[in-house]
Amino acid sequence: GEFLYRVGAQGPDGDEWGLFVQGAVPLGPRLFALARYEFFAPRGPFPGVHLWVPALAFRPLPPLIIRAEYSFSYDNVAKIPEGFATSIALLF
Repeated sequence: GEFLYRVGAQGPDGDEWGLFVQGAVPLGPRLFALARYEFFAPRGPFPGVHLWVPALAFRPLPPLIIRAEYSFSYDNVAKIPEGFATSIALLF
């Protein structure tokens, strides 16, 4: 997980903060289920945004991870992007 707090130059109304928590469960020797929760409280008139992200990660070789995820939110007033995403990571 991670937590971030940014102090704005305009005083408390300019402050932003956010966090995420992620967990992983092995489904096999090379396949993992992931779940992540994100919260972001932007400055301005927008309320905080709650984002949920279930994902699958496949590791065909030790340094390579292929990941597919779907992010969604309820009442997404700040218009955070939602939907399917994929990624390939090379760990060296």
